[in-house]
Amino acid sequence: MKALSENLYERGKNGTKYCRLRIPAALLAAYPPKKTHITRSLHTSDLREAKKRLNVEINQIDSEFALHRNALKEKQVLYARKKLDALSEEQLKALAEHWVRQVLLSDERLRSEELDDAEFDELGEKLEQQRAELGRMLATGRSDRILPAMHGFIHLCGLDVELSPEESRRAGAAFLRAVVTSLDYQRARQSGQVVNTNDVAPVTPTPMELAASDAAKSSEQGPSWDSIFAVWRLC
Repeated sequence: MKALSENLYERGKNGTKYCRLRIPAALLAAYPPKKTHITRSLHTSDLREAKKRLNVEINQIDSEFALHRNALKEKQVLYARKKLDALSEEQLKALAEHWVRQVLLSDERLRSEELDDAEFDELGEKLEQQRAELGRMLATGRSDRILPAMHGFIHLCGLDVELSPEESRRAGAAFLRAVVTSLDYQRARQSGQVVNTNDVAPVTPTPMELAASDAAKSSEQGPSWDSIFAVWRLC
């Protein structure tokens, strides 16, 4: 991706322009591991038009940052509680279901931005590579490599856990199955199949709601899933 000016980039044979902003360090926990920037297509190759659209996109991303900032503060206040040393089957099921749902919602948002040929091919290659690697992990029972991502996602769900090695393996196996399931749904979409998020991953109680403290349960309304986990955007 070629930098044209601050936050303005160009990519692809058609010279499509993009907005790219660094995620503030304090908000990195609200995004996938290793994700450091937000990149959005401006849907034009015209430089003058791109500059007009850039400010609009920056304002939208800044609003997203503000949403995350408020949600993280709200979560810290409302969901302070003792650490859990295990996750129930119900909590593991909720964790898996929410992973699949949020991945598919993020995938929908990405595709709604109208991928160009290069972006589409890049996404397809990424999905196939991930599916091969994670499928091998699933087939060999090696869920240990997915544990860092799982613990990050558990934290994002509002749970404070300190799992034993045995409990980590148990939770990791369930989480790995969810990751592979979400990849298969994405690959189906990539091949042109219709995968409706609400059909395959409907809204269910969140892990945070299932493990809420008495203080959180007594409040009329805690942070919504979308406010705490607004995006795991693929850029």
